[in-house]
Amino acid sequence: MNQKRIQYVSYRKKQGKVVLRGKIGSIAAKAFCRAINSFELRNEDKISIDFSKIQRPYINGMLPIISMILNLKGKGCKVDIIQPENSSVKRLFNNYNWKRLLINGRIKPSKTRSKTAYTNRFVSGDDQHRIVNEFIDFILGSVVIDKNIIMGLEWTVNELTDNVLNHSNSKKGGVLQAILNRRTKEIEFGIVDDGIGIPKSIQPVLRKGSSDLDAINEAIKSGVTRDKRIGQGNGLAGSLKIASLCKGTFEVRSGRGWLNLGSNQKAQQLLFHENESFKGTLVTVMMNLLTPFSIIEGLSVSNTIAHFPSYIIDTKYEMETVDSFYIKMNEENIGYGNRQAGEFVRTKVLNLVKAENNYPIIIDWEGVPFISSSFADEFIGKLFVNIGADKFNKLIKNSNMDNLITKLIHKSISQRLEIEE
Repeated sequence: MNQKRIQYVSYRKKQGKVVLRGKIGSIAAKAFCRAINSFELRNEDKISIDFSKIQRPYINGMLPIISMILNLKGKGCKVDIIQPENSSVKRLFNNYNWKRLLINGRIKPSKTRSKTAYTNRFVSGDDQHRIVNEFIDFILGSVVIDKNIIMGLEWTVNELTDNVLNHSNSKKGGVLQAILNRRTKEIEFGIVDDGIGIPKSIQPVLRKGSSDLDAINEAIKSGVTRDKRIGQGNGLAGSLKIASLCKGTFEVRSGRGWLNLGSNQKAQQLLFHENESFKGTLVTVMMNLLTPFSIIEGLSVSNTIAHFPSYIIDTKYEMETVDSFYIKMNEENIGYGNRQAGEFVRTKVLNLVKAENNYPIIIDWEGVPFISSSFADEFIGKLFVNIGADKFNKLIKNSNMDNLITKLIHKSISQRLEIEE
C-alpha cells in the first residue's frame, strides 16, 4: 500500500503565497528553498509566507527559512507574514524571537532571562564577542554541568560565529539560536547566514568539478581554509569532533549540499537539485551536556591542538590576584524580586563551585537596593542546602550587603533548613 507523501511546503504562484504546514525541519527547509528560488525566477516583488498551519517547528527548519525571508526583504521584496494559529506554536514564535525576526529582522531584548532558549543576531566582531558571552551566561544560569562541556560549547559557538564573519561575505551577519532541554540536559544550537556559502568560500582549494556536497565534506576536514592568513581551518572540524564526543549530532546545509552526522556516528549526505539550493550556510549542533568529555581530546585534530578557548569563567569571574571567583550582583542583568532570577544566579554559582571546588566565591551586593524573600530563598537558602553548611561557610563570601538584605538572607537559610528537616 502506497503511503501518501506529506507536502510541508507549497508555492501557490497565482496567489503569490508560500504555505507551510506540519513539521518544519530540514525537509521543509529544502522545499522552501525550491519555492523561493521559483518565486525569484518570476521577478515579482511581493510574496506572502503562511505559517498558520505549522505544528512542529525545529531549528534546522526555521533558521534557514528565516534567513531566506530576510534575504528577500534585503532585496526590496515586500513579504507578508501570516502567523501560526496553534497557541503553543505562537508561544514558541514569541519565546524564540522568530516572530520579531520575521517581521523586522530584529531581536527584542527580554526583560526576564529564559532558561530554555537564547536567540540573537550578530554583524560585527563586537556583536560576536557579546553574543558568545551571553550564550555561555545563559548556559551557566540554566544547568549545572562540567567545565569541560562549558569550554567545548564556548569554543564551538565562537568558531562557528567567527566563520560567518570571516568567510560568508554576508553584509547582514548571522543568527545564533540555542534551545536547552533542561530535563534531558541536551542543547541544540544553530548558526545561519545568507552569505556566499561553503562551496564558493573554499572554491580555491577544491578540485575542478567538485560538487557542493564535496565542498562540505572538504570543509569539515582539519586545516581546510581558503586563506591561512584568516584562519587555520579547524572550526568545523573541531566543532564536529566535540559534538560527536558529546554523543550529539552535527548538520551542515550550504548550496546544494546537506550533511548530517547522527549520534550513532552514521552520516547522511545528499546533493539536492539546483532549484533547491540554499543561499548561505546553516550549521546545527546537538550535544548531551552530561556526557563525560575532555576539552583537550575535543580540540585535538590531526594530532595537533586547535586554538585553546579562553574560557569565560576564567576571564569574567576569576580574580586576577587571588584564587577566587567574583560576582557583582548589580551587573548580572536580572531582577531581584522573583524565584526565576534567584535560580539563575544559584545555578551560576553552582557551576563556579563545580569548576574550581576550593575557590572562594565573593558575591558583591553593592548597588542592590532590595531583594524579595522568594529571591533570597531561591538563591541563598537553596544554595546553602545544595552545597552544605561546611562548604557554604568556607566558600561563599557575601560583601557590601544592605542590612535588610542581610536579614532576609539569614532568614531564608533558617527557613530553608526548617523545610529540609
